[in-house]
Amino acid sequence: MARKKKERVPETYPIFDGHNDALISLRRLKGRFTTRRNGANHQITLPQMRQGNVVASFWAVFIEPGRKPEEAQRETIKGLKEYHRFLNRHQKSFRLALRASDVDQARRERKIAVLLHLEGFGCLDRQFRGLEEVYRLGVRSIGLTWNGENQLATGVGGDPRSALTRLGRELIVRMNRMGMLIDLSHINEAGFWEILKVSRAPVIESHGNCFSICPDPRNLKDDQLRALAAKKGVLGVFFSKKFLTGGKIATLEDVCKHLCHAVRVAGIESVGIGSDFGGIVSGVPDGLENIGKLPSLFRVMRAKGYSKTDLERISFGNFYRVVKEVLG
Repeated sequence: MARKKKERVPETYPIFDGHNDALISLRRLKGRFTTRRNGANHQITLPQMRQGNVVASFWAVFIEPGRKPEEAQRETIKGLKEYHRFLNRHQKSFRLALRASDVDQARRERKIAVLLHLEGFGCLDRQFRGLEEVYRLGVRSIGLTWNGENQLATGVGGDPRSALTRLGRELIVRMNRMGMLIDLSHINEAGFWEILKVSRAPVIESHGNCFSICPDPRNLKDDQLRALAAKKGVLGVFFSKKFLTGGKIATLEDVCKHLCHAVRVAGIESVGIGSDFGGIVSGVPDGLENIGKLPSLFRVMRAKGYSKTDLERISFGNFYRVVKEVLG
């Protein structure tokens, strides 16, 4: 009797997602975030994170621009407290991470490590009390602005000649001192270069793509990719069609084009994944409709000849390295 051939177990890669908008999904799905597997517009849920082998993730609080600082501060604190209530209710599945050792502990416990991020900090006061407050609430990563302009910096939708303000430069210094990650996403090119000059620590572009493939101000030019690598930073490639293909139909191959180009220009140790799931409104690639589909992306990359070691750097190791170096 012929022996039955042993089935080959598919390779899996631990995912450190550099950016998502879980708060939007939490609010939309209410109590179903932990149970909903599929459905239109549900880009990130707990079952999908498990399916995608997500082991660590930056969860963002995004406040619509144009609000008064006091209102923006209230909304920021409200969002952070929503995260805390959710994490406290679901301690069997998630662990708040303040440093790399918390990520390690979460993996040992088979939980998902959650690091908190602010996508824009327009509510910062000149005495930096707001910075101390969000730090106490677990925030360990901040992007200075979104697409517009605030009292810290100018985003990609503002004056391209405007760099950081004095308050913005002081924030960079204080974040370095406190051990917080600086996120370059959404900042204009002048601000990008000034942050690299001012910061003493590695920085990240938590969710961005390659300008040479999709020429949008939100994406990084090759000289920016090289400079980010020289700073020991990481680019998280993200999955919005608008920034992959200019809004045209996108596939897994289009995501791979950005990943492969970033690796060629910046090096394998400076590229990761920053999905932006939960916050993508311009459409996602076919085959990557939610975070549970990430294994498909890595199968395509493996078929292109990338080693398992290199893919583990992209999937997890590079963001983990920066977290360990900056947060401790």
